[in-house]
Amino acid sequence: MSLFPEIIEDILLRLPVKSLVRFKSASKTLYSLISESRFVNLQAKRASNNPKILLFSVSGTCQSFDYETPFGNTCAFVNLNIPRKVLKQVELGVDVIGSCSGLVCIGSSFDHKLVIWNPCTGTHLVIPYPSDSFTYYSYGFGYDPSSECFKIVLVSLEERTIFQIFSSKSSSWRSLCCPYGSTYILVNYIGDSSAPLLNGALHWLSYSKPQLPSTFLRACEISSEFIALDLAKEKFQKLPMPQSIPNHRLVLGELGGCLSLLLSSSMDKVEIWVMKEYGVEASWSKLLNVFETEYGSIYDFWPLYLCRSREVVGLQDGMKLKRWNIQDGKLVDTFNICEELCEAFKYRAVVYAENLISPTDFNEMN
Repeated sequence: MSLFPEIIEDILLRLPVKSLVRFKSASKTLYSLISESRFVNLQAKRASNNPKILLFSVSGTCQSFDYETPFGNTCAFVNLNIPRKVLKQVELGVDVIGSCSGLVCIGSSFDHKLVIWNPCTGTHLVIPYPSDSFTYYSYGFGYDPSSECFKIVLVSLEERTIFQIFSSKSSSWRSLCCPYGSTYILVNYIGDSSAPLLNGALHWLSYSKPQLPSTFLRACEISSEFIALDLAKEKFQKLPMPQSIPNHRLVLGELGGCLSLLLSSSMDKVEIWVMKEYGVEASWSKLLNVFETEYGSIYDFWPLYLCRSREVVGLQDGMKLKRWNIQDGKLVDTFNICEELCEAFKYRAVVYAENLISPTDFNEMN
């Protein structure tokens, strides 16, 4: 007795992506169902509620990790294969551009190429760097639903801040004029230059340019506003920072569907603020306040995800995963990635959701 189609679909939607990929070769019926855009979108929507952390080491290795799993379980780390046939010198370093809709954008300045990659299925789209001689120090990646394409943004600092934007639909790069480019240096944070994506826009901290040439943010003053780039309109706007922000280490990010701002005013103190209502200055609220004198320095902490259990998971010094309780500011769990995974190099991390979306579906050249 055969099952009703809606029951089969419901069962398939509960399966891991790798199982779905295998089942596509089991029969023409399953291939047709799993390949259908409606099913792909349904699966992606369900998977977005249970994202995972993707860890990239400086040596070019990549692992996926379920943040809900206890940190001590090394079996929860799954090795993934970066497309090395394209990024042949990935062991010299990986640029993590960003993550969106289950796809991750990475690159190698040594190969002069970028890749939009589905880590779960392995499908990828290769993109050459812009044909210029600029050095890019900040970047972003996101989806534009109005034109149904993915966009990559690279930021360079020459005499003024220069933006280059790539559309997967046109498969081409264009220059984008930023009205604040001659006044501000736009970054997220020197240690990780990927711009957070929220509300269809990419976001950067803005620092006033020093009067004298300088390559250090210490010579700059933090602005009272940060800059957002709407990917659909390709227009820039200013958004308010919390009041009285000191000129210390700041990290702009996204937590729980809100813009977040991490402040490290000393080696053992960290604050995390969130903008509960997008664009409203009065909605900035302190989410976490940590004093880690008994655990050592927490200066270089990078928040990644706000769990359903109201715990913040983040990367410490590029070497440890840490989980903090936002109610009392206590450390819940810690995991030394380099030690446990026998890796001598630091890591970069992004959050992504496992799905069947293929980057080539959004490229008119394919």
